[in-house]
Amino acid sequence: MTVSEVESLWRCMLLTAIKCFSNQKKYFDKLLRTFLSRLAGDKEGGLSLSSVFLKFGSSEGGIQRARETYKRFLGAPHPGLAIYRNCIELESNLAFVGDSEGLVNARKLYESAVSSYDQDVGLWQNYYSFEIKVGTSEKANAVYWRVKKTLKDTTGLIAPQDL
Repeated sequence: MTVSEVESLWRCMLLTAIKCFSNQKKYFDKLLRTFLSRLAGDKEGGLSLSSVFLKFGSSEGGIQRARETYKRFLGAPHPGLAIYRNCIELESNLAFVGDSEGLVNARKLYESAVSSYDQDVGLWQNYYSFEIKVGTSEKANAVYWRVKKTLKDTTGLIAPQDL
């Protein structure tokens, strides 16, 4: 069995468990707590359990359920960058369609992520690009200034005029 086949099988089993317990809050919470203990190490490029939970939560229980779920993910010790990226993606998509709550939440998530992963060039670049798309030029410039001040190595950073 290939790695992608195993990953697909795990996703299928996880989705089945989520669907089975989604209407039974007590059991869904137990399932979520079990996975929360595993999510702290959720790494980029691996099976992203947080992504599966968030996508299911938003499609089955609405955005509020997805937000409740991701707040629990982020409350786990040392949430991985992949968890932040999944939560940011969810809120950014809402912000891109004009949802002001999504905009506020995406900014909060970016701030939390850059406080933990302050040397991740891609994260800073995404934050800056986000502000260019949905924020103001002042906000975008403030993020860019912070990037230049925070990063030890700015060689991978794309200058504002290149975006």
